[in-house]
Amino acid sequence: MARQILNLFFTASFLTCLLACDDSSSSTSPEVPSSSETVETISSSSVENSDIPLSSETIETEEPSSSANSDAIALTPDADGFYTIQDVYKNLKPTDKVAFVLRHAERIDDLGQEATLTENGELQAIQVGENLAFGDTKFHYASSGFVRTTETCKKIALGRGEGDVEVLAWEGLDGNWFVLDTALFNKYSKLRGGAWKVTAKWAYTGSTPDAFYDLKTRGDQYISEVIVPDMAYWDNRVGILVSHDMLLMPLTVYATNGAIDFKFHENGRWVNYLTGVAVILSESGEVSLLPVKALDTGIMGAKKEST
Repeated sequence: MARQILNLFFTASFLTCLLACDDSSSSTSPEVPSSSETVETISSSSVENSDIPLSSETIETEEPSSSANSDAIALTPDADGFYTIQDVYKNLKPTDKVAFVLRHAERIDDLGQEATLTENGELQAIQVGENLAFGDTKFHYASSGFVRTTETCKKIALGRGEGDVEVLAWEGLDGNWFVLDTALFNKYSKLRGGAWKVTAKWAYTGSTPDAFYDLKTRGDQYISEVIVPDMAYWDNRVGILVSHDMLLMPLTVYATNGAIDFKFHENGRWVNYLTGVAVILSESGEVSLLPVKALDTGIMGAKKEST
């Protein structure tokens, strides 16, 4: 599998814009519900954009100046192409800033905004914090505002020894960013095997372009108009930004130019909990993107062997 990492470079002036859903089942081997299952309707104003690879699910769900293939950090990815979040943090330059945009930890079997983390999910997030308990005294924390994303931030902070931190509820992490037409997206999800399958096929093949934005153009905008401008306002050097799988899956595919295998439509692989993208901002304004994992694997679901 290809291992190229796409690094994007921006110069100084950034646009300000905000906007930007969720998830799945178990942490490494999700069960895919049958086509007869139904799920709650999610409005476009309060999105929990996936959490559900169901055929019947309903979801509400300018360019960088140049690009290059040079790595910002001299690290070796794992077999799936991911870097560990602690290794990226450990190898930052003192003048770098980084936003770790991550999917939340394991949640209970509930898609609602008030759904909490499982006990295991709490332990996952605390362990992430313990792995990052060095260097900077305080991190910046923001979430989509859903209980499970806010809890993920708080448990990571607890693991770092920061105590009960303030977590900013930020609409830039809501997750609707890549969906162009919610009604069409919901329609295709019902007719074509579920939101995960439709989203994965679009991200890798460009199918259903009337339901989604162009991946590269929209990904460029998300980094340059949402994430990087927000980093300029932080009082901290490191940010933990927690969102949902329907944002993190296409964002990771975009950030790696398709090198990461989340091809749910082909092999059942999906973005794992606490997996996402590190957005590294250098002192000179260069931006680099790296796929990161905080658990043992960044992949949810076993890759099927070819026959």
